[in-house]
This record gives sequence, C-alpha cells and structure tokens, in this order.
Amino acid sequence: MKKIYCLLTVLLVLVFSLSALRLANAGDEPSDDIKNAAKEGVNELLKDKRNGGLHRLGFNSQSEIDDADLGAGFQIYTIRPEKLLNETTSLDLHSLLVPTNQWQFMVVSGIKSYALLTVDLFDGKWSPVSIGSSDLAKELSDILKAWPASSGYKYRLIRVYQANSNFIELSQTGKVLGIIPLASFLAATSDVATNAFDPIGLRDPKEVLPSLRPIIKRNLEKNR
Repeated sequence: MKKIYCLLTVLLVLVFSLSALRLANAGDEPSDDIKNAAKEGVNELLKDKRNGGLHRLGFNSQSEIDDADLGAGFQIYTIRPEKLLNETTSLDLHSLLVPTNQWQFMVVSGIKSYALLTVDLFDGKWSPVSIGSSDLAKELSDILKAWPASSGYKYRLIRVYQANSNFIELSQTGKVLGIIPLASFLAATSDVATNAFDPIGLRDPKEVLPSLRPIIKRNLEKNR
C-alpha cells in the first residue's frame, strides 16, 4: 500500500510539472481573446470599404484586400530606460525586458505580408487599434523566412519607445542566439549607412544596446 501511495505521489508531481512547463512555454502565444480581436481588426480596419485608401499599404487590388488574413502575432516587449541608462546594470537581455499589453499581427494575403495590425488591452478588453507599418511587416516576414519557426526558432519583438527603435530577439531551445536590429534601430543609431537591415544579421545585445543610451538621454531631456 505504501508503494502505491509513493507511486501516485510521483505521478501527481510529474503531471503538475508537465502542466507548469506547458504554461511556461505558452507565454508568448496570444490567447483566443487576442486572436479574436485581431480578426475583428482585419474586418473592421482593412476590409471595411468605408475606410478606403488602404491601397497605400501595398495592396494591388481589392481581391488582395478581400483575401487578407492574420499571420504571425508578436507581443511587444520593451526596456525601461532607467535600466538601460544605468551603466552598472547587466546588459543581459532577459533581465531588461518588460512585456507590454500590445500585440502586433502580420496581415498577409497570398504569400506576401502587407501590414501590421495592433491589438491593445483597454478596460480589460482586447481591441484592435490600428493598422499600418508595411515596412516593418516586410522586415518581420523576411526574418520568419530566414529563421523558420518549424526549426524551433522563437522571436520577441522589442521596442525601445524613447529611441523609436525596434529589434528582434532570436532564440532556439531556450537559448538566446542574438538580436536582429530592424531598420528603425539602424536609423536611430546612425548605423544604417554602413549596415542595412539584414534578416540573418545576428548581433550581440551587449555590443549593440549601449548605442541606444545617448539617444534615450537626449530624448528624455527634450521631453522634460
């Protein structure tokens, strides 16, 4: 009887451990409520003909707009400026990141990504708020093709608001491989002249993040 009790205890511990692991791994996956809000946004912000003018996003025909659907979703992470400005703080990326309530979904039609649809949380309800950023959508699409999720790659979209800069953290099997600066990051750091956006251009966060410090300082001082 004692052996059976011990076996049941071990099984229960294993079940709870596996459940916790599944929850931990699902951290960057959008919930059904978020996905439903994004689908609502595609219909309201893109397919509603009363909105008009959405050909600026690069759609060539109304049929492409009618066939538009959701692609990959990215929760937006950010870095608190005081942490990045503190030069005694470790530049370990995971210790710096803070999740936000915003998600951005690629809007695709056929094999092409045209735009990003933003979903945010208001009064406990997820709602679509805007659609645009066709250049950023293309960059994200290029990264997904270069580093396919089917090979175990995971991505985090990181936005440093005080520097108007975006970059992607790339990881695999729980290990951060590096970051990929997006065009906004390269433009903000005046790195765009020598380094164009490269979807396979992995860089070390500890070497790249310090270049944001003077930009953040300058912009914070402007807004005082």
